[in-house]
Formats: sequence, structure tokens, C-alpha cells
Amino acid sequence: MLSDRPAPSRSTPARAKRPGWARLAVACFWLSVAAPLAFAEVATATLQPPFGSPLTLLEPAEPPPDDPQPDAAQPNEGQQNATEPGTTDPEGAARGPAENAPEAQGATGQGGAPEEAPTDAPQTPEAPDAGAPTPTPPTPLDGADGATGAEPTDDGAPDATPEGAEPTEAGATGALDVALRGGGVEARAGNRTLWRLEFPAGSGSTTEPLLTDDRLYLGHGNSLLELDPQSGVVQRRWPLSGPLERVEALDAETVAATVRHASGPTERFLLRDGALQEAVHFGLEPEMFGYLRAEAQVPDPAARLERDPTNPWLYLAVGLEEANQEAARELLRQGVEAGATFYDLAGLAQALEENGHTDLAETALDAALADFAARGYDPRLLTDPALEAVYNFPLTPLRRALDAGDAASAAFWAPYLALAAPNVPGANEAFSRYAAMLGADAPAEEVAQWRALALPRASGSVGGLDRIASALGRVGWYADLAILVAILGLHLTLIAKYWRPQSDDLKRIHAQRGYVTPVARLFALRYYTVSEKLVLVVMFAAVLALAALADWYGNAAAPPTAVRSGTLVSREAQDYLAAAELTGPRGAFIRGYAAHMGGDEGARALYEAAGAFPPALNNLGALTGDPGLFERALELEPGSLEARYNLGEAPEAFPFHARYRPDEPVLAVPTETDFQNALAGPWRAALAEAFTNPLRTLQHPAPFGFNQELWTVFRVLLLLLTLLTIAFLFVPRPRSARNAPRTLLYHVLALLIPGSGLADEAWGLLLILPWALVGLDVITQRAGWPFGLGLSLNAGYAVLGAIYLVNTVAFFVELASYRQRMRERAAPRVVVKEA
Repeated sequence: MLSDRPAPSRSTPARAKRPGWARLAVACFWLSVAAPLAFAEVATATLQPPFGSPLTLLEPAEPPPDDPQPDAAQPNEGQQNATEPGTTDPEGAARGPAENAPEAQGATGQGGAPEEAPTDAPQTPEAPDAGAPTPTPPTPLDGADGATGAEPTDDGAPDATPEGAEPTEAGATGALDVALRGGGVEARAGNRTLWRLEFPAGSGSTTEPLLTDDRLYLGHGNSLLELDPQSGVVQRRWPLSGPLERVEALDAETVAATVRHASGPTERFLLRDGALQEAVHFGLEPEMFGYLRAEAQVPDPAARLERDPTNPWLYLAVGLEEANQEAARELLRQGVEAGATFYDLAGLAQALEENGHTDLAETALDAALADFAARGYDPRLLTDPALEAVYNFPLTPLRRALDAGDAASAAFWAPYLALAAPNVPGANEAFSRYAAMLGADAPAEEVAQWRALALPRASGSVGGLDRIASALGRVGWYADLAILVAILGLHLTLIAKYWRPQSDDLKRIHAQRGYVTPVARLFALRYYTVSEKLVLVVMFAAVLALAALADWYGNAAAPPTAVRSGTLVSREAQDYLAAAELTGPRGAFIRGYAAHMGGDEGARALYEAAGAFPPALNNLGALTGDPGLFERALELEPGSLEARYNLGEAPEAFPFHARYRPDEPVLAVPTETDFQNALAGPWRAALAEAFTNPLRTLQHPAPFGFNQELWTVFRVLLLLLTLLTIAFLFVPRPRSARNAPRTLLYHVLALLIPGSGLADEAWGLLLILPWALVGLDVITQRAGWPFGLGLSLNAGYAVLGAIYLVNTVAFFVELASYRQRMRERAAPRVVVKEA
């Protein structure tokens, strides 16, 4: 502390000798001044903390930054109004310069400062405002906000105290300065560092900190953090929808955190009274879902946990290393309680289950799905496998358990997959594998339930024909290829069937004319029966219809990942819906559902705009509380499980909602078919165009990047072949084709190509088309080609086996009938003449 007495100076000139009475008067004057000052100095030194005076009495003469020592100063008479060393509170503790400073932190209080100081003495404020400079020597701080600093240490400060004065530390009472420095967050008070916080690589970027009167806010990764300004300990954490870009104060009560998504859009979240004012729906950045886990990748998790008790992954790291079993369990339990997002809780569940803590894993998974539901997510909308994986949901651990043959682990994960992500690609196969693992060891009813889960699930928002049209459009080009293969196989089989009678006719023509055209064999179509020609016409028509549906399906761009993430309320999903041209009742239904889940009052009008569309009626009933609308939806679509559930007729249909939203009606959610119809228009119009204006279909773009000219030539040939087949329906069949002997090649082909030998009975079509579709699907899977029906290999083999079994039985029945006809033909005819 600087003394109020001047330091001795060797450069002070000698003064004239005063008379004795003058010296006595001066001595009395200085004694009257020094006595109270000395008493105050002693009292202050006794009651004040040892890190310096709360008030600097004299203005320093611009000391250098590294050695802030003020020069000695001469006293003056007016100084006695400014030399009280700072007021004390009733208990004697000195106050610092900030009103909200913690106790005994070296801040000046309001009570003892004079209202007005003499002009020849430094002015002391009555109560310094936040952000006002403190009356201390200058310190190398930048951006101080006026909040008091944490308690500094004693080392490192130069001694600026003249001889005979009580010591004080320069900068000890400086305002707290928190900023990003050298890749970490650092807090300084005066010229000393109070604390520093750094984050591991891969945990996201860090925003500039925001220091308010008594709180410190910081954005890191996708978390908004509240830290203790004095110690740097993380006190609270709010996960947001994406990486934070900045944190700012809107007013004394509100903090705004701005998030910028990788796709470009931004969101702003308001924090008021310790609570976010907006619901958080997470973005699509895959790395974001691992930020918090990456924060826990530190050399000393236990030490980090003391500074950040909000990170559940730190509890996991410390708990798994804890030797004491009871203490370890408590740490792991606290980690589950600290989890704040469904993806972190689900990740904790995987780690806990792998380490044998199944009960805690179950608690974590239950909390994860409860958070999933509370944020407005719906498992039926989670259809993106990549997002399901970064959500840490159960498909990956279930597959891992099935691959390892771990029945106990599979039994843990399978029920949660049915709750969390039953519609994600790959879930059906996992359910089928789990049912096979159970086998005879489980009750038949349980196995049947898992096999039922492995079947494709329908939605009440999609009628039967709509569902079929969408499915055929999705695999249209693949199905066209399969049908063309079937047509080729059928032609080869029928050419072999009628080879002998055609050969006999060609020999006769050659004998009559002396020549036969080289293409004569191509007209074997004349020998086909009417049933066989009709089968070919139907197959060509199917090719044209599937091409039209494939064009229709391709006209609508596939919905982005944002609408397959489990919610339509995220920023990316909302931006997509705002830009997409969604038409018709389904378009209104989709927008109505998004508005409904987002709390938009316009949801009702959108549902009403959808008219008598059953899903919209169901959701309108949920919005208005009118059960009559559920009944109306069920009348229009008897398969609407949502309406049945809401009427209490199918309580088992939605186990996720029954468990996590027990008091809420179930909403119908938009399906891929709904998006397809809303984006591309009605499929019936596209299908009709293929037959009423087939030439226009030639203008459609070629699929898979094929050459447009070659694709046009191919479609023209396809139309000509279809017309030629139709024309041959009216061409009489030669008599020689009736009950003609067949070649061995025909019998082989009829056995290898199911249904080809039964085309004259029409129902062979029911064998040859599935054979082509499923057989090609198996081939594509074996070859690793990225298209097909999506059946598992085992399912494909099973279907092919059943087809060949039926075909073999039918083949031998037909073979026996054929031999009987041949015997009758070869038998000599007995002519009985009448007498």
C-alpha cells in the first residue's frame, strides 16, 4: 500500500531554517495529521486481506507495464479528505471496486467513499459501475468488463512500495479479463493469470467468452457453458442444435447463443433465467454428436471432472478406472444423471452394457428415449442409417451381438431397437436374425413376434395402391430389367417348344419356293398359343408401366436427410419444407404435421386444406381433441393404426408412444410415399400417359446416366415389340403347332426357367415374374451392385426355393400329360366302317 507520506528523496533541496515557533507549529500540524492516518493504517493492515489496498490515494506517474511503481508524491492539505484507506463493512472486511465482487476479494465498497473529493486529490467514486476503471495503477489487461478477479497469488508482482510504506501488489484489484488466448480460455486479473481452460482436439471450436456481472458464458462445440468466473469451473451446460458461432448479451437478463450449421443456416437460442426459451432439434453434422465424448479425451479425467462436472463421459472414464466397486458404481450413476441428450445417453448405454453394467445401461437407454420423445422426435421418422448410427441407437450394437453370437447382448438391444428405430434400413434384417437366434429356445409366440417385426410395416397415411405404386416406382428400372430377362427366357423356351413344327414348315416352304429368309426363325411367335401371346403382351405392358412409374418416381428428388432424421422441426428440415413444391392433400398434410410439431397455430388450417385425407383427419382430431375425426379417418382408411390407437382399439400398435407419451394421441407421420406423391404429383396420371401418349415418354431423361440417344432408340424398339406382339394376337396359328412333339432343350428350359413351360395356362406368369425379380435381386446382392428389391440373401434363397419347388411339381404334371398326348398321337387310328 502506498503511504500518504512522501518518500525520502536525495534530490530535495535544502530548505531555509525556520524559527522555533514555526517548527513547533509545523510539527503539531503533522502530528495532528499523521496520528489518525497511522491509526487507520494499522487498523486497515489488521483487518484487510494481505493482497493490497482497495484504494490508491495518489495518481501514479505512468509507470512502465513491467514495473508499475509510482513515484513518491508530496502531500497537500486537501488530501486529508481522500486519505481514508477505504471503508469497511460492519464486520471490518474491505470491499473491492465491484458491487457484486465475492467477499474479501479486494473490491471497494460504497459506504466510506466521500461524496466529493478535493480537486487536488484523486477522485474516489461512490460505487464504481461494472466496466468502470478501478483506481489502481494501470495493468496489461484488455477487454475488462469490470467484474472482480479471482484471488491472486503473491508471486510475480514487483515491489512498488517506497520505504516506510505498507506493501501493496500492483494489479491485484484489477478487473477480471477472460479471453481466448493461445487456443484456450484464460482469465486474468491485473497482470497475473487466474485460470486457464483448454479443450481437446475434435471437440469443436470455442467462441469468445461473455462475462456478465457475475457469470461467465462460453460456447464450445455445440454446448453453451456457464463457468464460475473466479475458478473456471463449468457450472452448467446447455446442448444446442449445432456448432456455436458466438455468444452475446441482449440485456441484463438474456444471453443469445448463435449456432451455424454446416449447410449454412443459423439459429439463435435465448437463455433467460437459466432456461432455454426454444426447443432444441439437432442438426445433421455427424461430428457434432461426438463433441462431448471428445471433450473427455484428456490425460487426467479425474482432474478434468473436478473442473467440469457437466460432462457425463468424464464420469464414465473415471468410474471405469475406479478400483472401489461402490465408488465406481456411484460415478457411473452420476454420469447417467449428467447426460442431457439422447445421443450421449445412448452412447453411455453402449459403453455401460459392454462393461457389464446392464442395469445402468437400461437406465441410460430409457432416459435417452425419454429425451428423444420430449424433444418431439418420432422413431417412425428416423429412416437414415447414418444418423441412426451417430445417435448411438441400438442397431449397431445389436448387429455386433448377432455377429458374435452373444444371445444375452442381443436380447438387451433388440427390444430397444424396436422402440427407437424400427423403420431404419437394416432393422428388419436384424429382427429376422434375432428371431433365428432364438430358434427353439424361446416360446413360439415370442419368435413369431420378432418375425412379424422383420416384415415391412405399413402406414395409415398410405393406401394400398399408393404404397404399391411408390414401391414399384422405387424399383422400376430394376423391375423392368428383370421382366425383360423373363421375356427373353420365355421366348427362348417357346422357340425350343415349337422348333420341330416350325422346322417342318420351313422345309416345306423351302421345297416350294427354293429359299427361306434368314429371319424366318424370328417369327416363331406365330406358333404360340393365344394364352402365351397374352402373357407376353402383359409382360410388355408391365415394362411400359414400370418405366412410367420409374420416371414418375425419379421426377421427385429424394427427400433430404433432414426429413429422415426423426423430426421435421429442425432448421434444415424447415428450410427444405419452405423451399419444396409440395402439392395436393399430401403436401398440405406434410406442412401441417411440421407446423403441429413446431407449435405453429397454422397447423389446423393446413390439416383442413388436406380435405378427407385420413392422416390429416387423424392429426386434426389430435389437435382439436375431437374423437369423431378419428372415427372418420378410420372409415376412410380401415388400416389406419393411428386412428385405431387413438380410439383405444390398438394399444399395442405404438409401444414407443405408450411408454414415453402415454397421455398424448398418436399423430400420423409423413412417409416417403407421402413426399413422393406431394413432390411428383399423382402416379395415376403418369401411368395413364404411358399408354395414352407413349411417344411423350420418349422425352423423359435416361436413367443411370445412359446416353440419351441410345435410350430413345431402346424405348422405340420396346414400343415396336409390344405392338408386334399385340398384332400377332390376330395371326392364325399353324395347324402343325398343335400337339407338336417338343425338343429336349424345351424340357430343360422349362425346368430351369420357372413358369416358362406353363405360359399356355397363363398362371405360369405367377412363377416367371417372381423368379426374374428375386433371382436378379440375389445376383445384385452377390455382386454388390447398388440396386435391387432389398431382400436379404436368405429371404431371396427361400423365395427362389419355393418357386422352383412349385415349378418342378407343375413341370412333371405337365410332362405326364404331354406324354399321354404323344402316345395317343402315335397310336394307329382304327376306322370302323359301318356294315
